[in-house]
Amino acid sequence: MASPATTTPRVDWKVIWAQRGFRYFFLAMFVSLFGSGMNFVAVSWYILAATHSTVKVSLQVIVVTLQVCSFPSSAAS
Repeated sequence: MASPATTTPRVDWKVIWAQRGFRYFFLAMFVSLFGSGMNFVAVSWYILAATHSTVKVSLQVIVVTLQVCSFPSSAAS
């Protein structure tokens, strides 16, 4: 016996973007994620410049990725 199909309500993005708080939140998240990306690139670049080892850069990428997968709430800080 098949379950009845449920439809999810569509999101009205105009209403969401009309909220000033959401626009501030979105801008703050964009700036934060941009900064996190810059930090990731800078640390990777520093490790490569200091050690000339792509293996150590790869290990750094693995550690950062495992942190995000294991502790998603603490990865943003």
